[in-house]
Amino acid sequence: MRNDSLTRYIRASDFSPTVYNLREYIGGTIVHIQAIRQRRDLTIDHGDAICSFRLPGDKDSKLPSLIPSLLRKTQPKESIKRSKEVRSAIDTLVKDNLGDRYADMIEITHLGTSPEKQGLGYGTALVKVVTDIADGQGLAVTLITTDAYRFYEFVGFELVAEKLVGVDNPTWDGAPVPIRLMLREPHRPGSWEKQMRHK
Repeated sequence: MRNDSLTRYIRASDFSPTVYNLREYIGGTIVHIQAIRQRRDLTIDHGDAICSFRLPGDKDSKLPSLIPSLLRKTQPKESIKRSKEVRSAIDTLVKDNLGDRYADMIEITHLGTSPEKQGLGYGTALVKVVTDIADGQGLAVTLITTDAYRFYEFVGFELVAEKLVGVDNPTWDGAPVPIRLMLREPHRPGSWEKQMRHK
């Protein structure tokens, strides 16, 4: 399970970490099944690393979209409030900084590597598959992240903007949580490798 600052912010408001993790596991599994059916899910070694993405024009089928929505209804009120706060922050970041361009971009929706396989370059390799697709079609790639923005800068993304959540929440005793919008414009063939050599 993810353990970044945003996950901790949402999880802390749930009934328990176990309940949160179970709900996220069910919802995440459904989302990945849909991505696999759309051929939008990349994996290494049967799930040691996973990357899901969306192409312009992709649409969610009704059932996979409905089940996560139903799962959210089982959240405590504070957890629902925080989830809505996060969703609003993301929507604002996208609208204010990408506008109508967003509909014509590839979006990385999930990237994860199992802890014992981190540091082997799996995440970098999966991102490169997506950015190669984007470069071949002349498309920009965008994503939302929190703590991992340095990694995405390393693989060619730029930090466009960020918003803080949890700023004026008396039920949250942690630091404000940054939500960051990343963007990578399309590159010419071979420019990605050249850029990586100069990191």
